[in-house]
Amino acid sequence: MIRYFVTLPSEKKLTETDAPKKNGWIHLESPTAEELLSTAALTQVPEEFLNSAMDEEETAHLDTEDDARLIVVDIPKMAKEGNKDTISTVPLAIAYNDRYLVTVCTKSTTVLTDFFDGKMKNVDTARRARLVYQILLRNATRFLYYLKQIDKASDRIQVGIAKSMRNEELLQLVELQKSLVFFSASLTANQAVFQKIYNMNVVKAPEDEHDILEDILIESKQGLSMCSVFREIIKSTMDAFGAVVNNNQNFIMKFLTAITIILAIPTVIAGLWGMNTGVPFEGELWGFFAALGIAVVISVVVLIVLMRKKMM
Repeated sequence: MIRYFVTLPSEKKLTETDAPKKNGWIHLESPTAEELLSTAALTQVPEEFLNSAMDEEETAHLDTEDDARLIVVDIPKMAKEGNKDTISTVPLAIAYNDRYLVTVCTKSTTVLTDFFDGKMKNVDTARRARLVYQILLRNATRFLYYLKQIDKASDRIQVGIAKSMRNEELLQLVELQKSLVFFSASLTANQAVFQKIYNMNVVKAPEDEHDILEDILIESKQGLSMCSVFREIIKSTMDAFGAVVNNNQNFIMKFLTAITIILAIPTVIAGLWGMNTGVPFEGELWGFFAALGIAVVISVVVLIVLMRKKMM
């Protein structure tokens, strides 16, 4: 799918058009090979730049060729898997030259749709560098948003753990930890790209662009810090979960062992009195009740001893 946008001087906002305009923005979402080829021919942006986002394992990096520049960063995305929401990352390619800005992504993302829906202010496609920085800043803030969602999900799971010891809570924590691993790797790679962009443009960038560049670095560093803290919290929660499970298992084993000991006493006594020869009370009508009483008394004594030893 290809969409075309431009900022019209008369409207002062991002407007979608039916055809590409000079100084416009071209967005490709899950594009076909033909769409990539035609866009590369139209914009004079190298096709390999546009193909960068098609590989989901592509890492964040910068590249230049002639007058074209490429920035590849990881962006967060949420997807449905059955009844669960999973959070991971996908690459976003941002390529631009003196005529066009082109973005390519395999998934729909709020990082860009917020621009398309008019939620972002002061968007000017003619100022391509500034618009690129705005996209990068929006991406950094979306990482913070999803990190907060992960933290809230972790809090809900911890409450569930206090009430239930099922595997479901543990599996949910594993999924959150997996998301944080993806986020940590993506944020680290993005941070290196952001720092390089800042170093390359800090001197020559206008004041408003300079402010955006500084905000990008601040938000990115905050994301890395939050990611590290949340990973430690989830790791500690999982360790505590395992300790509680082991403690409960030990208690159950102790309880079952105590029950086994108590039940073994009547069995031993019944076995002895079942010999039929040379046993006390043999031939007496009350002998059965005497043997039963002895078994009960010994069992009660053993029960009291076990309770004092805190085995029950």
